[in-house]
Amino acid sequence: MGDFDIITTNQYLAFTLGEEKYAIEVSRVKEVLEFRTITRIPGTPTVMRGVMNVRGEIIPVLDLRERFGLKITENTVDTCILLIEVMSDNQIVTIGIIANSVEEVLEILPERIDPPPKFNNNMDTDFISGIGKLDERFLVILNSEKLLTTEDVNMVTESVVEV
Repeated sequence: MGDFDIITTNQYLAFTLGEEKYAIEVSRVKEVLEFRTITRIPGTPTVMRGVMNVRGEIIPVLDLRERFGLKITENTVDTCILLIEVMSDNQIVTIGIIANSVEEVLEILPERIDPPPKFNNNMDTDFISGIGKLDERFLVILNSEKLLTTEDVNMVTESVVEV
């Protein structure tokens, strides 16, 4: 070993949902796309906005603002879709997440990330992997593996098969 310690940093993509700031591990983000036409699938919950075609691949698109109970705002020139990879039945699935804007890529040292708060037994916070402390502000770091419930994943994969 050398005379120095290896400092591990984690890179996160910061983005907004409604007026709130969130982040997700850069390694989970496949691509950031301009907002485009989404085809609604009848009978799906409002959190699933529909599907879109990305270079011939059908990608389900979710609106986490709906899932998190945030205000849905009008799309702007900054509105985009994050293509992220999640595990489903031991395979990687690409899904789209609508974001109001993408802010920046941040490097956050592990010691600057606190575990998610525990509110009460009725509140699901499994989708939060931690709270990043950045100077005077906090950033909710999302756990891409827990963004979707098992029911959500089943609904997403079934709707893509139907299309």
